[in-house]
Amino acid sequence: CRMRFRLTILVAALLAVSPAAGTAAATRQAGPRMTLDVWLERGAGRLWLTKRTVPRVPGVATAAVRLLFAGPNAAEQAAGVTTAVPAGSRLRAISIANGTATIDVSRAFAAPAPATRIRMRLAQLTYTATQFPTVKRVRLEVAGVVVHSIAGAPVPQPAARSDFLRRLPAILVSPWVGEGVADHRLVDVEVEELDLG
Repeated sequence: CRMRFRLTILVAALLAVSPAAGTAAATRQAGPRMTLDVWLERGAGRLWLTKRTVPRVPGVATAAVRLLFAGPNAAEQAAGVTTAVPAGSRLRAISIANGTATIDVSRAFAAPAPATRIRMRLAQLTYTATQFPTVKRVRLEVAGVVVHSIAGAPVPQPAARSDFLRRLPAILVSPWVGEGVADHRLVDVEVEELDLG
């Protein structure tokens, strides 16, 4: 026999994570926006990529590093995301020339720690700063002075992403921590003339 019946299906309207919808709404509400990569830490000393959407400013590298120094937000902390950047670290200045970003940070960034933690903070800084096509390497200064080690841990000068490949996770996943389904709706779907034998 053949019959007509209705199915009720739960569908997820991904309005909150739709880049087009989210960007358009943000633009209407607060002017031009930009999305920046911020590399934090999650689980066993591995880098963790997250995103921040903020008002557009001319100094994108400066904005990205400041977001890194601000650390994980509440949702990320609840998901086990941390940072190896010491509390109180401040960005003093950034200059970019010939593919190298010279990043001058406060002394708090050079706080003593085990070598693995120091390498993680260097990896976070390097990956965050080199997301831009004009930056391939990072030259680190602490309070205006080029440093070649922190608490005995070597500091590559300049540092590139290739110096910290072991800090990468096996895979990078999406959506980012804190993203979710904004709207779940029940939708009736009509199926016609289904042959049930």
